[in-house]
Amino acid sequence: MRKLTFLACLILACLSYSVSLQAQGNEINGFRKNSIYGSVGFAGLYGTATANYERIVNQSPDKLLSASFLKVGYGGYVAYADEGAFIYLQYGILLGKKSSHLELSAGGHYIFDGSMDSPLAATAGYRLQKPGSRFMFRTGIAYPESFYIGIGFSFDRPLD
Repeated sequence: MRKLTFLACLILACLSYSVSLQAQGNEINGFRKNSIYGSVGFAGLYGTATANYERIVNQSPDKLLSASFLKVGYGGYVAYADEGAFIYLQYGILLGKKSSHLELSAGGHYIFDGSMDSPLAATAGYRLQKPGSRFMFRTGIAYPESFYIGIGFSFDRPLD
């Protein structure tokens, strides 16, 4: 568990100090590069709550593939006869040019306790976030989050 915690902290530190290699001029029309958001999910007798940190890796707000990102999340789940906590790391993309986006991401997750079987994590959902805006609304289906709804905010200046 110490190795996983160290790896997650190392990834976050590297992402925080990464430098964008793209230049688009002085006009602010991109996504803010850091986001924090939470979500709750339900599917029958299964419920989750998660907190996420996301970092935009690359973006082209004027194209259909508007951004790619890395995210790390921590959460807990409660099921009929089981409960536990998990952490996940995912790589994802945002499709859409204006404020409505299809969000797709996949990666792996680690369960601290409990008995979820699959080590894979994935998300397919809708994100409402205008480029340059701080507010974010998300909804969709994911594993281990299930059918989720969430809100969050972005910070730092947009990538140039």
